[in-house]
Amino acid sequence: MATAIISWVAKLAGSYIFDALKKELFGEAVDKMDILIRQQSEIRSTIETLALEGRIYEASQHIMNWTVQLKEKLAIASRGNRSELDRFINDIGNANTGVHYALSNLYNGLLGNTGTGSGRRLLDVWHENEYRHLIDTGDLNYTIPNYVDQMDKKLEAVFQLIRNGLVLLTMTTKDQKQAGDWSKEWEGKMRSLMQTVYDNYPQAVKFLKPTYESGLQSQVWYRLQLRGTSQWLYHRSNGSVTRGGESGTNSHWQFGPAVSDGLVGLLDRDGNRLKIETYSAAMMIGHSEDMKRGQDVVFKMVPLTNVNEPVIQMAGPFKQSDRSKYDTRANKDIGVVVPYHDWVLHKA
Repeated sequence: MATAIISWVAKLAGSYIFDALKKELFGEAVDKMDILIRQQSEIRSTIETLALEGRIYEASQHIMNWTVQLKEKLAIASRGNRSELDRFINDIGNANTGVHYALSNLYNGLLGNTGTGSGRRLLDVWHENEYRHLIDTGDLNYTIPNYVDQMDKKLEAVFQLIRNGLVLLTMTTKDQKQAGDWSKEWEGKMRSLMQTVYDNYPQAVKFLKPTYESGLQSQVWYRLQLRGTSQWLYHRSNGSVTRGGESGTNSHWQFGPAVSDGLVGLLDRDGNRLKIETYSAAMMIGHSEDMKRGQDVVFKMVPLTNVNEPVIQMAGPFKQSDRSKYDTRANKDIGVVVPYHDWVLHKA
């Protein structure tokens, strides 16, 4: 996860190789580089799909290549010849072409120009690409946890590049305080990138996931308010689901299956599951005898963007058994939930 790399930068980057290099403990340094290179190889395919363009792409390639070269130079130096290592460190320390320049291009591109002259932030492009999948109601395999995971996977790949670049940068100084200052600087920049990714989340995703580091909340009771009205989704004493005014705990819902599971269901306070009643094809919540023959249903939760409150739509309903969709036009009671009302999430 991206947060783990930030923690590493904050605690270890300034001294990760610094001591090994200055004390000529090259064997240890080479072993540590093996770890970075192996992890770098694992993310290479991800890096290739991140829409990195222009100077940003060049910067990423330089950092990955320099990381491999550093291991080679350290191995040679460990056998007694430091000349190649010294030349390499001098080259990557160049202010105009070296690792500091590459890191700056990478960071600025993520928060500014993508390399196309459009001035759009690359982090925004990532969000837009993933959000298109999230709002595709025909793709039931891509839901909110997939969106969150994909954004974190992209950020983690970039953070691994920045971490490796910071190790290279550390090699260019003999001042351990300078190395520590760089660690603090890039910890702050990485947190800024992480916050930008989180800020791009739709409001409903942020409502369900209060911080970047937290998981998607599941064991929480919610109320669903029809946007722009004083109506709430609730169930009557006979179990039929409808919408109307204040109705106490009958308007309290918990998602089960949970949001973190992908497609969601709805549970009432007694643990009854929202179903489609077999006899009348109506939405019911586990009170009628016929519910024993009812079908469990799930929805794809679609969070809306460009709103200032946590608004969702509940695409479906789909039979949980085979994910086939009910025809909501055939029965107005099914249409109580969908299609596609805008619901504002509230904590109960």
